Amino acid sequence: MIWNTQILAVSIVLLGGVSPSLAASRSYDFTVSKFAAAPDGFNVNVLGANRQLNVPIIVNKGDTISVKTTNNLDEPTALHFHGIFQNGTNWYDGAAMVTQCPIQPNKTLTYTFKVDKQHGTYWWHSHHKSQYIQGLRGPLIVKDPANEPYTKDYDQEIIVSLADWYHTDKNILLSQLFAPGGNGDEPMPDSGLINGKGQYDCTQSNPVVGTQRAKNACVSNSTLEVFNVQQSKRYRFRIINMSAMAVFNFTIDGHRLDVIEADGTDTQKVTVDTIRIGPAQRYSVIVTMNQTAQDYWVRAVIDTTQWMQNFTSTFNPETRAILHYGTAGTAKTPTTQPPSQATLLNPYSLLPYSYPPPPANFDLGVSMRFDMLNDEVTNINYAFVTIDNVYDTVHYEMPKRPTLFDVLDGNNLPNSTLAINVAKNAVVELTIWNDDVTEHYFHLHGHQFWVMGSGQALNNVIKPGPTQNFPVRDTIAVPGCRKRANNTGEGICGGGLGYVRVRFIADNPGVWLLHCHMEWHMAAGLAATFVVDADGLRATRGSLPAAIRNTCNV
Repeated sequence: MIWNTQILAVSIVLLGGVSPSLAASRSYDFTVSKFAAAPDGFNVNVLGANRQLNVPIIVNKGDTISVKTTNNLDEPTALHFHGIFQNGTNWYDGAAMVTQCPIQPNKTLTYTFKVDKQHGTYWWHSHHKSQYIQGLRGPLIVKDPANEPYTKDYDQEIIVSLADWYHTDKNILLSQLFAPGGNGDEPMPDSGLINGKGQYDCTQSNPVVGTQRAKNACVSNSTLEVFNVQQSKRYRFRIINMSAMAVFNFTIDGHRLDVIEADGTDTQKVTVDTIRIGPAQRYSVIVTMNQTAQDYWVRAVIDTTQWMQNFTSTFNPETRAILHYGTAGTAKTPTTQPPSQATLLNPYSLLPYSYPPPPANFDLGVSMRFDMLNDEVTNINYAFVTIDNVYDTVHYEMPKRPTLFDVLDGNNLPNSTLAINVAKNAVVELTIWNDDVTEHYFHLHGHQFWVMGSGQALNNVIKPGPTQNFPVRDTIAVPGCRKRANNTGEGICGGGLGYVRVRFIADNPGVWLLHCHMEWHMAAGLAATFVVDADGLRATRGSLPAAIRNTCNV
């Protein structure tokens, strides 16, 4: 991974009389800046913390985390801790203009929160203006050795981050995506990364590469990530997809993957060869080093069908790392092959290891339908969302004032926040309908949910499906719609809308964003807001930290 533990500025203070594994104060000091780097061999300006990429936060359950964030960028920023519930600290969720104003240039904000009700694999990233796709992101691991069910089943841990990578600045990509008259085609990545490392073919004829090749000092055979392992040992691989858009198929040549965790929830063990992992999703797998001691390819293959346009013939969708049996520094180029008949993980087969079943009934049903369309007024392609009879073809827009502030102050919320009020502890059943031909990955802040069903439904009629295990996630795929037979014309999805149905308990008061975690779709307004226990929140108005309130004093 591209980080140096010597300059992370981490301090650990143990709380008196309590086990270190359960109660420590862990402080991180992040200076966010732009700097030059070449993750795939092509030198570009990246965004990172302490002039590094993929800086990890590693803590134990029960710890209090403080992340002092100093913004040395020339634009505002905000940090979100993906999958962390933020019980009692909704204001530190880090979603810009939802729970705070972004941190202005040359300003500092310290996020302080406790992780006392969860463990597992998470990540942190910027939640403002697509900054994370340019590198402002990293792993966040919460360990609980005393209670995790599989700690005796592996000897060591390895963090694996996957990402698509863009050579063009995100501001340029956004301006191109939302140019009037555009067709909404999402920007296409130049390469993929494993732990911040990849390889780009510098001979490509892309004009940007051609005019900047000398300036950017492109190196085609840049260094790949190497995982050094020992024969017969067992390793827990914590796999995190930090992409803007890419869905990866992950494999390790010659080795099977025992899945034990998904999005922070322990699962019953399932053995597969391949995992399909969407943006913001995480899996843990145990891999036993039981093969001949040599070097093996670790492969993460981008599903290029997620984009509406075709990639060039020179684009390589396969990102690689090396699994090396032996000591560091002795890895060689592998000659191994992927399995010819690989078993792909069915995410709906994952049975939570120890988690209650979903409530039999629900208190509030919410139906959310979306499509990606050109605005009739601006001729710009946006996501348009319809929620029950409350919002009709509206796209989410960041408000001028954080939604949390308006809730605390008793103000009416603008329609563009697509706010849904939910009573505390209500059971919510949310059905998301996809009127687009490609799948989308949705994330709900502050909560996990049971997946009740998924598929395609004609005339919005969901037919009873086979019994499933009700997996627990915080990020889930919404399948694409079924095309008409001719695949053309208005109403191309006439064969049935894609849908996912989830159920969650609104037991975490706060203002929580629900959004597509394909970043280009989030930027297009594919989001809504759950306001949980508004009256209870207003009663805590005086608890809002002054530092959060002051983020808007510019």
